[in-house]
Amino acid sequence: MTLASDLRDRIKSIIDEKLRDYDLETFTIEVAEDSAGDDAIFVELGYRLNTREFDPSLIRAVRSAVRSMLLEHGETRFPYIRHRLQEGQKVKAA
Repeated sequence: MTLASDLRDRIKSIIDEKLRDYDLETFTIEVAEDSAGDDAIFVELGYRLNTREFDPSLIRAVRSAVRSMLLEHGETRFPYIRHRLQEGQKVKAA
């Protein structure tokens, strides 16, 4: 299972735009089966410790933007996006 390089680039662009205020340290994309056995896209984002509080509303915003872009390009696999914050990272209250 693979993901076209242009879609990888588009995912990265969305993440860079939406999360520009945070110090992204790692970015990986894998295509694999999810727990239901369906093909899926797994994106993992690792952040450096940041003095700015992480805004949890960005989790939904990133997922929604990535999902919309994928659907616009005919990609039906669901994107699972994991945000790995550093221990001690402050998070805004929801």
